[in-house]
Amino acid sequence: MQKKIFSFIVLSNSLFCSDIFVEVENLQNECKILKIGLYNSKESFPTIDKAYKNLDLKVLSSKINHTFLNIPNGTYAIALFCDENQNSLLDKNFIGIPKEAFGFSNNPKVFRKPNFEDAKFELNNNKNLKIEVQK
Repeated sequence: MQKKIFSFIVLSNSLFCSDIFVEVENLQNECKILKIGLYNSKESFPTIDKAYKNLDLKVLSSKINHTFLNIPNGTYAIALFCDENQNSLLDKNFIGIPKEAFGFSNNPKVFRKPNFEDAKFELNNNKNLKIEVQK
């Protein structure tokens, strides 16, 4: 009986969760740490410490991959930036333009503060995303 209940729970979880495979391209030599945030609400986007999931990845080449496992199906967006000086902040110039490379799911070209709508995607099965870093 316990095996049946456990099997049902595992099967149910896999029906309502998916994986997100993220490939980040165009990373430059000055990118030491890539900070990635996975967001499930427009209220938290794109503040890295308010993300549903966030992580720091050490950059060793011009391309990096990461998989978010068992994410509940729903609406999400990804924002990321290269933390070149490792201060955990996206550094900006005096008028607010980022000085460090950044990127978003859907690869929108942004000329203003990014919004959730531009980067959102639906997750209802495993998803492959390619994000190009821009500076």
